[in-house]
Amino acid sequence: MISQFLTPLVLSLMINVDAPKNITLQEGLDNGLIQVELTSLGGYTGRCVSIHVESTSNKKYQIVIEPGDVFIPNEDGDQNILVVEEQILAMDDVRDDFKIEGFCCEASDHSPGEGAGFSYHKIENDNLLQLANYISGKGVSEDNKQAAIWSVSDGESISEIYPSNKESKELRKFVCGLTGQEDVWFNTKKSYQVSASREIVSEPVLITGEVKYKVESPGKIYCSVYDAEGNVMIELVKGSKIPYASDLSFEFQGKVKGWDAGDYFVKVFLDEKEIHVQKFTV
Repeated sequence: MISQFLTPLVLSLMINVDAPKNITLQEGLDNGLIQVELTSLGGYTGRCVSIHVESTSNKKYQIVIEPGDVFIPNEDGDQNILVVEEQILAMDDVRDDFKIEGFCCEASDHSPGEGAGFSYHKIENDNLLQLANYISGKGVSEDNKQAAIWSVSDGESISEIYPSNKESKELRKFVCGLTGQEDVWFNTKKSYQVSASREIVSEPVLITGEVKYKVESPGKIYCSVYDAEGNVMIELVKGSKIPYASDLSFEFQGKVKGWDAGDYFVKVFLDEKEIHVQKFTV
């Protein structure tokens, strides 16, 4: 009778003993439980780091990659890669290989070349650590993760964090608090390319945002985008009739590929009188 109760208990203990143990990458290395080799997959964003893991004790582990883990390149001038999302690497054998998601946190340096080596560290920049912990588990897009990191690490514009949903709007607000940047009404889409010398080349291609203005009397509305010298870059509205005073708005989209860097202005006129201006920067 007693053995009938012991058998499930013994089976349960055996299952628990055989189950892989969760350890952080830092714990595994500090305690000599694992050895790792970290190499670049040839990029600076997304799943761009390869990790080869070997258990030193013939045990399989579930290795936790934590927000704030950072991979430092062996080559001077290459970019550090920061982890902002918790990732669990479940070993199928005592030797295993995985890809880790990470993001450049040094925009001015070179994108690591394929096969280049990394060493593992914890990020020392407190703002980046706060950002990593904030992002983890929130479902932020890869583009917004990278934009947020560069806003903190390199002072890039907050406008590059695209507020497409509640989470991204909150992220933009959080980064403003970290960096002291003031939020802006417009959003910037950029194209990115890696040059032959592995430099990241970016170019603004699209500005979007809501233009809000007030009309205090009937008339015709005209609206255009001007550069700092007063040259018309885009004509948006050409004499639209407004029959009565009202608060109006429209969603602005302006292609800016090839434009010179600088300030530009969305100007609204009622007949010939300027009634509203919103500035954006390319």
